[in-house]
Amino acid sequence: MKAFKHCAARNTHTTPASASFLVMHTKTPQFNVFLGRFTDNTYIFVVVPPGEAAYNCAVLNTMLAREGFRKSSTPGGGDGFPLSYADPPPRGSVSNGYIAGPSEAPEGR
Repeated sequence: MKAFKHCAARNTHTTPASASFLVMHTKTPQFNVFLGRFTDNTYIFVVVPPGEAAYNCAVLNTMLAREGFRKSSTPGGGDGFPLSYADPPPRGSVSNGYIAGPSEAPEGR
């Protein structure tokens, strides 16, 4: 990564600190690889088997994770990942996928 940034800086006549990029990818018959910016100070390097489906899936998942990390790093951003880790326990008993228990009366009655 450091060598790439220095090479990019040398070829663009800028400083290594300003030589940033979003993504660099290489596709070969044996594997696909991409190096991309994940957060402000983190890059991610992913190697996947050959094929467009695996590559596109890895890129999409990385983009979604990047967005989640961006949201969680903002002050007051809360949880950047909308999926809950624990669902609330069901009321009543569960039988054949249906929750059986006392029905709730509408409010105000």
